Amino acid sequence: MAGAAEPSRHMDNVSASALGGFNIAYLNPANKQVNFTTLQPPTDLGVAIIVPNIEKKSTEETRHLVPSTVAKDKYIASMSYVSVISAAFARKDVRSILETLPWDFVVEAARADGGAYGEGVTSTFLREEKQVLTERYHVAETISGAGPSRALWFSISEDAKIKKKNRLGLINPAIELVSGQLESLGHKVQQIYITRPSGRGAVIKSGE
Repeated sequence: MAGAAEPSRHMDNVSASALGGFNIAYLNPANKQVNFTTLQPPTDLGVAIIVPNIEKKSTEETRHLVPSTVAKDKYIASMSYVSVISAAFARKDVRSILETLPWDFVVEAARADGGAYGEGVTSTFLREEKQVLTERYHVAETISGAGPSRALWFSISEDAKIKKKNRLGLINPAIELVSGQLESLGHKVQQIYITRPSGRGAVIKSGE
């Protein structure tokens, strides 16, 4: 019912808001009903959301940028990574999540080259930025939904451990890197939120 309230039945948004956690939505071929498998996120998984001043395109508009067919090698690679990510969430394996989460071979690349994430943010630009974040800070970058916000995923315990040595930790330098990259393209960061995935879905907080 909640999904029907949106023109394209965005079940990914609905399941996350209603259930929290990591959700896999799938269509039952027998009765055509949408079902969900919900996995609770690891408590050690943190995320920083960087919101730039880039005009957000509608989800429908960005969906048209995604190719309807993909090469076999990209399909195989994508399915492999989706499987590993799902298994990692089930095992609460933060290391495996961070190693596999950034590498979208189809959707993000097509949307980046189609201009959905802001001027200058091409698939090559995004891939190189992800590589630096992974190698230097152990931080996994994804685009939040259809963009343009960035989500930087990290290990809370590893960040705290590094902070004991240099105070900056891992996520703060990663945020500075992405913010600087955006500014180099003429964009500005409007908001930064450091949080963690919810295990119970959206909650209305009165008075806040």
